[in-house]
Amino acid sequence: MDYDILVLEIISNGSEGYPEDSVVDVGICGIDFESSRIDSVYSATVYHDISEWGDAKNNAVTSQGMSLSDISSGIPSEEVRAKIKEKIHGIPVASFDVRNVFTKYMINDPWDFTKEVTIMPSVASRLPPSLGCKIPSEENACIRKAYSRLFEDDPMDVGTRTSALDHALMTSAILLRLKKNGRY
Repeated sequence: MDYDILVLEIISNGSEGYPEDSVVDVGICGIDFESSRIDSVYSATVYHDISEWGDAKNNAVTSQGMSLSDISSGIPSEEVRAKIKEKIHGIPVASFDVRNVFTKYMINDPWDFTKEVTIMPSVASRLPPSLGCKIPSEENACIRKAYSRLFEDDPMDVGTRTSALDHALMTSAILLRLKKNGRY
């Protein structure tokens, strides 16, 4: 399927960004504006040797609903990067807060998608300030807040799930609503 735009969201093991912190979960959705279709395109938990982490990193991921055992058995970042590169080739990419997803992580090692992706404006930048995200590291909580306020019926059926793909689904629904209202 051809998509007009992709939405990429992450979960990280801290709030500082590269090189202090790393991506542990990635989710990508595709949006076709004409049909108003949103598809899950890719999802992966990234392998990390958690024995090298301290309590702060462990708490950062578990507080976001991630399992340390899932991270220990995740996919190596090189494989995840290759798959993401394949998926995003030639398609503009957005996220709820570009400062967090791209500036802190995805344009840095080991991802380095610089010059490989067209990054669109943050979805949050098109929302009323009360639904935006003032602190980039709180992006995932901001996504759920905006999604809950805009949609009473949970159209993406994410419920209480908290993976990066769930955040990408919610952001995609928000972006599609903004597009329909002429705001994105």
